[in-house]
Amino acid sequence: MKRLVVGLAGLMLFFGGTRHARADFIGYNVTAGTVGNQNVGGMALGMDFNVNSPIVVTQLGVFDSGAAPLAHILTAQLYDRTTGLAVTPLVVFTPGSGSGTLVGGSLFLPIAPIALAAGFQGSIVTSLWDSAQPNYNTFGVPNSTATTDTGGGLISFVGGSRYSGGPPDVFPTFIDGGPANRYDAGTFAFHSATPEPGSLALLGIGAVGLGGYAWRRRRRHTAPVTA
Repeated sequence: MKRLVVGLAGLMLFFGGTRHARADFIGYNVTAGTVGNQNVGGMALGMDFNVNSPIVVTQLGVFDSGAAPLAHILTAQLYDRTTGLAVTPLVVFTPGSGSGTLVGGSLFLPIAPIALAAGFQGSIVTSLWDSAQPNYNTFGVPNSTATTDTGGGLISFVGGSRYSGGPPDVFPTFIDGGPANRYDAGTFAFHSATPEPGSLALLGIGAVGLGGYAWRRRRRHTAPVTA
């Protein structure tokens, strides 16, 4: 029994480690050093995406104009577009150099991983953009300062981006004119929620091996049948 328990524990550790060791995709990749060009008076800005295959979101990000320490707080949150309700807590990026990890032109903070099922319609919403901490807006032309990453088709980027018309930290309901990544305002990191094929194969092999071990133990300890 001890060997069986150790074997299961080792297999689960390997399987879990394999899932969490994979590299995350970044939905909206902003070029390092991009400088903001829009003061929206603190309102909320959103960019929409659809989930095609189950994913896990691990970090939220905000645009960092000029890659400088933030002048003031910025916030980020994921929303469900079908309900208009937030599906993550509000993530707060504070002034100074200690809030978040800079990747390209965005700052990232980790969140408790959240699984989003296929069919989920979401929006990454950020707030408090102003003259001191400006957003970047393409004003309708293709975004030359950022790219998008679907994670190999796990998600799709849709719509024309959105804005709240005034209040921060709310689901924005006013639709802008596109493209889907009209702003550099928000982003998120994610990976597939489906175990990798190699991990599944190893799990199956381990299960067969452990099953055989248990069968041999049962056979060895079964009392002989006498006539």
